[in-house]
Amino acid sequence: MDEDTTGSPESDARPQSDPRYSVVGCRRCQSHWIVNNLDLHEQVQCASCGAVWQTDRLQPRAQADDPDVARELRARILADRAGEADRYAAVDDYGVLEEQVSEYFGRQEALFATDADAQLAEHRQQFETLADAYLEQESRRFESAAEAYLARRDRWLEAEAEAVLGQSDQRYADAVTEEVDQDLFDIDVDEASVTLARPGQARVDAVQLTRVGPQVSDWLPDLWTQLLPQTTDLAREIADEHDGSDATALAEACGVPIAVTTGDHQEAIAAAQQYVTLLAAHTRAETAASDAQNEDRREALTAIGTGQDPLNSGLDALVAGPLALHAQRDRTIPITLTLDPASWQEAPKSTRERALKILTYLATVFDVRVVCCSQAAERALREHSEWVAAHLTEPEDGSRQDVSAEDDTGTSHAAYEAAQQFAPGDGHLRVVDALRDAESRQARTLADDPDVDLAAGSISAYLGRLETAGFVDIDRSGTYHVVSLTPLGDALSTLITEDYDVRHPEQAALIETSSRLSAPRQDLTSTVYRAGEASSPPPGDPADGGGSPPTPEEWLTATGKIEDGADYVQWLGGPESGGVMDSWGMHSRLTAPVREQGVTLVDHEIDALDDGRVGYLSCFDDTTLAVVQWGGPLATLVRLSSILLSDKAWARLLNRQALGDDLQEAYDGAFDDAVEDVLRYASQVGWLGEEQETWAGLRDRLQHVRDGVLRRLGELDDGDTEARTELFKDAHGLFATATHLYAAAGLDLQITVRLPDVDQLRRNSQRLRSFTQFFRHTIPKSAGYGTHNAYRNLIEDREPKLKRRMSVDFDPTEPLADLVADWVIVGPDASVLQPELRGALEAANDDVREAIAQGDEETFGLSVPVHVANAYPGIRAVLETHLERKGFQASSELRELTHVLQSVLATDDRGASPYDVATVCLHLAAATHDSQTLGVTDLEHGLAQLPSDRLVPTLPPSARRLLQTILEASEPLCTSQLVDEAGISQRSYDRHREVLEAVGFLDQDDESRWESRLIPWWSPFWTPVPTPGTPDTVDEALVAICEDLGLVNDVGDRSSSPQSGNLSGRQSDRIGPIVRAHFDAIETTDSSQTASIQIGPLPPGADDTQSTLA
Repeated sequence: MDEDTTGSPESDARPQSDPRYSVVGCRRCQSHWIVNNLDLHEQVQCASCGAVWQTDRLQPRAQADDPDVARELRARILADRAGEADRYAAVDDYGVLEEQVSEYFGRQEALFATDADAQLAEHRQQFETLADAYLEQESRRFESAAEAYLARRDRWLEAEAEAVLGQSDQRYADAVTEEVDQDLFDIDVDEASVTLARPGQARVDAVQLTRVGPQVSDWLPDLWTQLLPQTTDLAREIADEHDGSDATALAEACGVPIAVTTGDHQEAIAAAQQYVTLLAAHTRAETAASDAQNEDRREALTAIGTGQDPLNSGLDALVAGPLALHAQRDRTIPITLTLDPASWQEAPKSTRERALKILTYLATVFDVRVVCCSQAAERALREHSEWVAAHLTEPEDGSRQDVSAEDDTGTSHAAYEAAQQFAPGDGHLRVVDALRDAESRQARTLADDPDVDLAAGSISAYLGRLETAGFVDIDRSGTYHVVSLTPLGDALSTLITEDYDVRHPEQAALIETSSRLSAPRQDLTSTVYRAGEASSPPPGDPADGGGSPPTPEEWLTATGKIEDGADYVQWLGGPESGGVMDSWGMHSRLTAPVREQGVTLVDHEIDALDDGRVGYLSCFDDTTLAVVQWGGPLATLVRLSSILLSDKAWARLLNRQALGDDLQEAYDGAFDDAVEDVLRYASQVGWLGEEQETWAGLRDRLQHVRDGVLRRLGELDDGDTEARTELFKDAHGLFATATHLYAAAGLDLQITVRLPDVDQLRRNSQRLRSFTQFFRHTIPKSAGYGTHNAYRNLIEDREPKLKRRMSVDFDPTEPLADLVADWVIVGPDASVLQPELRGALEAANDDVREAIAQGDEETFGLSVPVHVANAYPGIRAVLETHLERKGFQASSELRELTHVLQSVLATDDRGASPYDVATVCLHLAAATHDSQTLGVTDLEHGLAQLPSDRLVPTLPPSARRLLQTILEASEPLCTSQLVDEAGISQRSYDRHREVLEAVGFLDQDDESRWESRLIPWWSPFWTPVPTPGTPDTVDEALVAICEDLGLVNDVGDRSSSPQSGNLSGRQSDRIGPIVRAHFDAIETTDSSQTASIQIGPLPPGADDTQSTLA
C-alpha cells in the first residue's frame, strides 16, 4: 500500500476547509499519489519525479473523505492504466481483505495453540517413558556390576584367607583380640617436604607421572603400579630375612597386628592386613602368571588408599600399608609428578587439599618432586599458602619459576614434561612445529599457515601461553612481533609427530642411529624452514630385522598416493627424524650437486615416485628446493608452478614477512612505493592488477590462476592443440612469475627434475626433443638482470608485451643476466643428455629478438653452464663444502680424499655420485678444534652408512657387503665375525675376500684379524716409503693386482682364459675403475666437462663461439 503524501513542505497555506483526500496525477512521470486537503496548498510536489505543480492546474482524478477509500480509488486507477481492471474488480476492497486476513490469523492462532498443547503432551510422555527406561537400565546394570564385584571380592578374600590359613592354622590358634596401637598411624609429617621442580630437573632414575590432577584416585594407582616391582623386591628381601611366613614378616615390618583388633581404625587395619597378605602372595607368584586371581591381586595392591579397593580403604590404610613398608627401605625412591594445569585450576579447593595431603604423606618416605609446566599450575598450587609454607621447597636455584627466562636445559625430557599440558593435535603443538628450524618468524604469518590452522585472532593467545611455558621467545620491539623457539621449544619440536602428538624422548631415540655423530647445523641467519615429515617411510628390510630405516631414495619414492590422501605438495622430510638424514640432511644431500648456477646433470640410480604427481618443497639457509618427477613438458611445468605457489609456500616462504603486507618488503624493501611498478614492469610478475597490490590480493589471485591451470591440465584433450598451446602460455607465465617472486623474497631457488628412466627417454626421439625443448623455453623464463626479467628483454617480440616493460639500466661491466633458478637433472646416465641439452640451449640463441641479434639494441646476455656433477671437480666441491661446514681446515689431503671417494663410489663409466658423497660427509663427526684436518680413515664411518650396493659398484654384491661390514666395524674382525656380520656364505667369503685383499681394501693385522684400508700399497697416495716394484701407472698397478689373483695374462690379453678356477676373466675389468680413480679422475666422455651456452649478446672480449670450460 502507498503511504500518504501531504504535498510540498514549501507550499503556501490556504484557509482551512473540509478535509478531503484527493488522488492527483503527474503529467511528467504519469505517477499518482494522494494529497490531503488539496485546497489548502498552492503547490504540490510529485513524490516520484519531484516535479512541482500549481494546485489550481491539477484536476483530481478521484476524491474521498476516508483515506482507505482514497487508496482504493488510487489502486483502481493504476489497475485501469495497466489494463488489469477486470482482475482488480475480482479482488475485495481493503476493508474486506483486512477482515479476511484477521480472521485467518485468528484461526491459525487457535490451531497452533491446540497443536502445541498436543505435541507438548506427547513429548512429555515420550520423555517420561525414555527416562524411566534409562533409569531402569542403569539400575539393572549397576546392580549387576555391584553383585559381580562383591562376588569376586568375596571369592578372592575367601581364597586368600584359605591360602593364609592353610599355611599355618596354628598361627591363629592363640590369637587374642587386642586394641590397635595408635602409634601405627602417627606419622610425623612436619618435616615432610615436596620439592617444586622446573621442567628438566627430574632425576633420570625417578618414577615419573605426567598430567597429574588433584583427583587422587586418577593417578595414585598408576604410581603404585610403577612402584610395584620395587615394592615386590623390598617385600621379598624382608621375607627372606624372616623365619616365619611371608605375610607375618611383612606385617611385623609394617607394625600391622595379625590378631583381630578392636577400637578405632579397624577398617584401616583390615585393609593393611589384606595388603601385606596379598603382597606376600604376589611376591612368590610366578611372574608369567596371568590368571584372574593374580590380576585381582595386582588391582587391589595398586588401589589401596584410593577408596577403590575391595575394602574402600583411605589414607590410614595407605599409611599402615605401603608407606610403612617403604619406610623400611635404605634408599629413598625419587618420584616426579608433572601437574596438569587445567584440572588443578578447575578443581574445588577441598579436592586440591586432599591431593596435597596425600603428597605430604608420600613425601615422608619418597623424594617427591612436582613439576609445574605453566604459571597456571603453579598459581593453583600457591593458593594453598599454609601448605606451601610448611611443605613446599622452592626449586634448586632458590627462585620461583620465571617463565620469561630462557630455560637453560633445552633437553628432550624437559620438553616432554612441559608439553604434557597439551593434548594431541593441540594448536600449541602445531605452532611449535611451524617454528621448527626457523631462526625467527613474524607472529602474523602463522595465521596464514595451513599447517597451523588457527584463526588470526587466536594466534596471540596461543603464543602467550607458549611463552609462559617457556617454549618461545617473543620480540615485541618492532612493528610486528617476532617469534622464535627457545632451546626448550627447539627440543620439543624434535618430539612432535606427524599427527601433532609428542613422543617420549626414549621412543624418539629408538629411531635414531646412536653411533652416528652429525655435524652441528650451520648458523641459521635467515629464512630457514623444515616441515613435518612428509610421508610414512616404508618398513625396514626384513633381512635387517625390519628395523633399519629406509634409504634416502626409498624415503623419497614413498610419496603415497593422491587417491589415498597424500598431498600434491609435501615438505621434504627424511627417514631419520632427529637423526642425520632428517629434513635438513635430505635438503643438504639434494642440493649438494649445485656448485655454481646453470644446469647440473647427476648420474645416480633412482626409482620412480609412488605417485609422479607429488612434488617436494624445502628451504634452508635461504635456499629453496623444489623436487618434481618428469612427466612430460606441460605436466612438469604446471606441477612446478603449483609447487612453488602452493599454500605451503605462501605460508612459509612467500609470506607477509618476506614480501610485506603491501609488497613493500620485496627486494629487501629497496623500492618503497614503487615496488608494484618494479614487480609489474621489471620483474614481469603476472596477474598483478590494482586489486592485487597487496600480499593477500596477489596470493589469492595467483592461487586462483594456479588452481585454474591444474584444472585445465586435468581436463585437457590430447587432440586439442589450441587449448594445449594456451595452457603452455599461461603455465610459462605462472612459472616465470613464481621464480621472480622467489628472487624478490631473497630466496635462491633450485629445481630438481627426476628422470627414473633416461634410456627410455633417449630411445624415443620425439620425447627426447620435448624434454630438451622444455629447457630451451623454460630456462630463459627463470633468469633476471637485477630486478628485470631476462626473457622479456632478450626474447619477447610481441609489441604489446614490450611496451609493458621498464627500461633497463644496462651496465657494460656486468654484461650477463643471472639465473634465478638453478636446475638439476638426476637419473641413471643423465650425463649422456648433455649434448642434446647443449644443442637445445644453443638453439635458444635463435629466439633472441632481431633488434638485439643484429646489435641495434644494447642489452645484457645470458650464459647457461651445463655441468656434470659426477666429475672430479664436482665431487671435490661437495667434499670441500661439507668439510667447511663441519669446521675442518682445508688441507692438501683434499685431493687425496676426493680420489679415494671416486675409487670406492665410481663405476667404469661414471664418477662418484654427489648424493653419495654428501651422505658420507653428513655422517662424519664435526671437527673438535680449529686446525683439525680430515683423514682418509675418517671417511670409513661415513662410507659404511651407504647401502652396500653404492660401494664399489663394479664388484659383486657379496664383495660389497664384505667391504661395508669391515668399514662399519669399530675394531678388526676375525674371519668368523666378518662372515657372520656380512651375512654371506663361507664360499662367497673365500672368493671375494681374495679380490678385496688383492685390491688392498682388506688387510690383516698381527693377530690375523681383518681391517679396512682405503689407500692400498699401490696407490700414489700411499704414504710409507715406496718399495721396489711400487707401480707408477694404472697399468703397472693392474698388473701387480692381477699377479696376486693369478691373472697376469689377463691384462695384456682380455680374451685369455682365467688363470684361477675361482676367478672370472673379467676380474681386471671390475678392478680397473678402482685403480684408475687413484691415478686420475674418472674420465667418461666429453660430458665430464662443463659447457657454457651463451644466449644473446656476448660479453666484451668473448669468443664468438660457444665456450667449453674444463
